[in-house]
This record gives sequence, structure tokens and C-alpha cells, in this order.
Amino acid sequence: MRTTIILLLILVSCNCYGQRNGLYKFRAENGKFGFMDETGNIKIKAEYLRVGDFNEGLCYVSKEVIEKGYKWIFIDTIGNKVFDIKDNFPETKFSNGFARISSFEEHWFINKKGINEFGKTWNGGIGSFESGYAVVSEKRLKGSYFINTKGEKLENFPVARLRPFSNGYSTYYKDGFFIIDSLGRQIGEKFNLIDGYREGLFRVKNVEKWGFVDVNGNLVIDFIYEKDRRREFDEILKLNIDSLDALPKAPLRNVSLFYEGLASYQNNNLYGFINKENKVVIKPQFKKVNHFSEGFAGVSIDGKKWGFIDQTGAFVLEPNYFKVDNFKNGVCGVVINEQEFEFANDYFIDALIDIKGKILIETEMHCYLGFQGKLIEYYGAPHFAGGIYYLNKNGEKITPTE
Repeated sequence: MRTTIILLLILVSCNCYGQRNGLYKFRAENGKFGFMDETGNIKIKAEYLRVGDFNEGLCYVSKEVIEKGYKWIFIDTIGNKVFDIKDNFPETKFSNGFARISSFEEHWFINKKGINEFGKTWNGGIGSFESGYAVVSEKRLKGSYFINTKGEKLENFPVARLRPFSNGYSTYYKDGFFIIDSLGRQIGEKFNLIDGYREGLFRVKNVEKWGFVDVNGNLVIDFIYEKDRRREFDEILKLNIDSLDALPKAPLRNVSLFYEGLASYQNNNLYGFINKENKVVIKPQFKKVNHFSEGFAGVSIDGKKWGFIDQTGAFVLEPNYFKVDNFKNGVCGVVINEQEFEFANDYFIDALIDIKGKILIETEMHCYLGFQGKLIEYYGAPHFAGGIYYLNKNGEKITPTE
């Protein structure tokens, strides 16, 4: 019998995600972090207790524990100290030339010399500068507004519960959800929810059903899809989950975002794929699906074994895997050995294959993050423990060397 061990975790972002500027963090035998290049050559020696990720040539790191947590400094790509931020905390990496810093009571933005660029502080902030704008607030979690790269409040933009810009668009809540572009213009009408944007389309909810609008606010796919309640959310809310499976379900539901022109959807109990005209391209026949990537999508007919199809729905790799990730750079992480149990919050993979199904390497990979830059990152044990490891696209292990 397969068992799932559920553990709730708080993951510290400075240890877990993304590599930038061609440098990859590693943890040495002394337990400290350094940085290497894509071939494994050590560029910055392992002497830090905590590290962030390089972006725009700078990275925050810490060698020292203080009363408030860690003493943070910023270094350049050869390991030279550029400046410190005293007893304050780096809320973001550099983006658009700025990083957001906080004392936990106040927030401000520094330039690449470590100076408060605007000479002012705010009570709150969300994310980093994106598309030349950042979200700040005078009262934490209330009345957020945008500032520009001069630190000026943008008067023609809404004051509301804002989200940072992404791909040139932002969303906000004010008695409903709205979309705005980088000029502050509202796109479309008010929606009950806005849940993602890809390939020129926003997935939006009107009353109880979901559809898609384009970047001009035009309704491209009508509001015909519903979404199942999620069992884990009902558990958190202490609702009666015993009745979930008995709840009536709409025939059309659980439509995904678009990837490579196709979105998955569920018709009764099976998944298929539609195009941006809402025409069925691959009829519903699968119990589980992933999205398309590099022309392939992982699918499962029986809900247990996975294979890969192309955009016609034909199998290109037969269902021989117990789990599959998505193809990137011509390779994909898969599980080839059935697991007796798995840890929640541990994305486990045990092999890397190419587009022909050839196994490039078989090795246990916990907390599999896929490509972070030019290397695949994973960990040696569940919950980002056991050390950081890397593979290149040929399935070769990259280890730090002097």
C-alpha cells in the first residue's frame, strides 16, 4: 500500500530557488554555502551561513548570526563585499536596479551602492520592482499603490490591494478583481477572481464559472468551466470532506492555463485539451494530465502509469512511468520505480530521460526543481535537506571543484 506522509513546512526562499548570473550555490562539507559555475568550478568559496540568488550582478549573503536573525551583506559575482545593510533584512533580490530592504517595521529601496535611493520609507511592500513599478503601502496590507523608479506615487493608478506587475500586467482587488496594463488602464470588466495569465489570455471567474479574456478585455472563451473544491483547503477550513466525492460536479471543469496553444480541461471524469478557440483538439480520455512543453505533455490513462503525447494526442512515449515532470532542454525528470510512500512537499524524481525515452541517469532526486539556469537542481533528502546537487542536460552530475 502506498502511504503519503503529510508535513507542513515553512520554506526559506533564500535557500531553495533559482540561479542567476551563471552562478549556482552549493553547500560544502563545512556546512557553508559558496557558488560555482555551470561546469562546477568554484567561483566563490563556501564561507556563508545563508545565501540568496544572484541577480543583476549582486547577491545577499550572511556570515554572521545576530539578535534579529542574520547579518546580511551584498557581494558581487567574484565574491567581493559591495555593501552591508546593517541589521536589516533583504526582502528581495535586485530587479530593475533596486532591492527592497526592511527593518521589519519599515521598507525602502536601495540602489547598487546600498543607498536608500528615494530617501523615504513605507510601512509595507509587496515583491520587487517589475516593469519599472513597485507596490508599497502606508498601512501594511491596506491601501497599496504603485511607485515608479523615481520613488513617485503614480496618481493615475488605483489604490487598492495590488499585485506586482508581471508580463506587463497587474491585478488588484477593490470590491472585485480587476486587470490593469502598464499605463494604468483597466482591461475588461470586474471579475469574481483572476487566476493566472499565459500566452495572451487571463483565466477569470464571473460568478461561479471560469473563462478567458485577452489583453484587450475581450471575452475569448465564455464562462462555462467550473472548478472542483480542493480537499486540502477543506481540511484547513475544517469542512466535512467526507461529502466531497459525493458533491455533484459540472461536466466541464478544471480548465488550465494555455501552454503552447493548448489548455487541459475535464469533461466529467476525463481530461482532454482545447485550443484558444475553445475547440477540442484532443478528446477527453485521460485521468491525469500535465501541460504541454516542447511539444509533449505527460498523461495518464489509468491514473497510475504516465506516458507522453504530442499535440495530435498520439503517444510518443508509452505509459511506463509512475510520475513525470515536463520536458525542458530536451530532457525530463520521471519516476521509474514505484514508491511505497512519499513525503508531501517533496517533489521526488528518480531518473532523467531524453525525448526518445532513453534513461540518461537513474538517481534519487528530492525536491526536484528542474532547470535553474543551465543546470537541473535537486536535493539529497526531503524538505530541502541532504545537500544541493546538480545535473547538466546530459544527465551528468556537476560537483564543485577548485
